[in-house]
Amino acid sequence: MKHPEKTELTTKVCCGIETKESVLDLTTAKNIFQKQLPKMPKEYITRVVYSQEHTTVVLVAPQGKIIGGITYRLFPKCFFVEVVFCAVDSDHQVKGYGAQLMARFKEHIKETTHGEIKYILTYADNHAIGYFKKQGFTQKITFRKDLWVGYIKDYDGGTLMQSRIYSCIDYTQIRAVLKAQRSELKENFERRKKRLVVHKGLQHRPKTPADIPGLKEAGWAPPTAQTPKTAHQKEQERMRRIFSAVKQHPSSWPFHHPVPKKNVPDYYEIIKSPMDMEKIEKKLNEKQYALPSFFADMHLMLSNCREYNPKRSPHYKCADSVADFLKTHFE
Repeated sequence: MKHPEKTELTTKVCCGIETKESVLDLTTAKNIFQKQLPKMPKEYITRVVYSQEHTTVVLVAPQGKIIGGITYRLFPKCFFVEVVFCAVDSDHQVKGYGAQLMARFKEHIKETTHGEIKYILTYADNHAIGYFKKQGFTQKITFRKDLWVGYIKDYDGGTLMQSRIYSCIDYTQIRAVLKAQRSELKENFERRKKRLVVHKGLQHRPKTPADIPGLKEAGWAPPTAQTPKTAHQKEQERMRRIFSAVKQHPSSWPFHHPVPKKNVPDYYEIIKSPMDMEKIEKKLNEKQYALPSFFADMHLMLSNCREYNPKRSPHYKCADSVADFLKTHFE
């Protein structure tokens, strides 16, 4: 099956009904949604698609025909986007267009929100769960409930799913990357296959593994005695485990990088000793920490967040969540 390449498709962003072109594009997307989502009331689809609060990204075939789209709503203060409708016209399904549509949508969200949006949430009906799983969605919701409950509409018979958006991934290149990896693995296997040497079966019980023909050639070496780790090495390893666990915590994302001065110009006037996980990791790599100073920088990072942000803000809640995690598991 031939899948569409990146150069064959384009996307358009439609928001509002100010222009004739926008109205025509939104109407085409609305018709696709109404056709492909028969259980959804047509009046509701119409209202949402033409709403000023929602935006639609449409997928355009080379001939200029709109063949699919995603209607979404941003919740920037809560760091997520809700996909309300997602569909590809039935004449163009099972051709890879749905994957291209979602990949381009994720890149669009990354570019237009400058990485501030971390999660995509959507309610999928039973027929769409498989599609969303292939696009990186999961039914296991790790995104903090207090940041999305009450903001998005709960659909009867729908299954809530989430997908994390990673700024380091170009979602439009995933297929090409996987293809290159498969090709490299295949070539590597063929190279190894040519060097393969078949030995006769064992004629007698070997006294040591070294007596087994071909084992050394395959890379085996006798185990060496391990040098006991020093207290300093153990402490360094513990700090790295703690750092890794905190970085993987779903509420740690505000602390991964320094606060950008251009987005928050007064931050460094209020916070005199800024700290973030990028700086902590650098000091870890340079072995500047003992355990007390490591925890001190962790807590400085969290207290800075609490000092600058209002108590009910999402950032403040993230700081509380990470602090509780540290206290419960490591202190």
